[in-house]
Amino acid sequence: MDEAEDAVQEAAFTAWRRIRNLREGSSLRPWFLGIVANRCRAVKRNKWWSVSRSVPLETEAPATDLALSLDLRRALRRISYDERLILVLRYYLDMPYEEIASTLGISTKAARTRVERAIHRLRPIMQVQGAMA
Repeated sequence: MDEAEDAVQEAAFTAWRRIRNLREGSSLRPWFLGIVANRCRAVKRNKWWSVSRSVPLETEAPATDLALSLDLRRALRRISYDERLILVLRYYLDMPYEEIASTLGISTKAARTRVERAIHRLRPIMQVQGAMA
């Protein structure tokens, strides 16, 4: 969790220094999240780090919700970093496909395809873990 907070702080500092690079009329959020994503990739290259670790656990949740949350976190660790990233942007940050595309520098169609592929890879992992529980 500390690595995630450090990465966001460093990204915020980088964004502040490079605010002049933001094109006039462009949205700040995808530009900033792109900087955060790049910083997280750099941290991952230097040290093993998982985006799924930054998702907080609900300590007051019922036991079944907690078990499902743990299963999801384990499953997320089994897919690639890029697949986790796209799922976090879509479902944790609730970003529309257009904003994901802008953040990652890809087309809207590519963003939709990547989300679908990540879900397709995650589903069987979750089913296997559910059968094992």
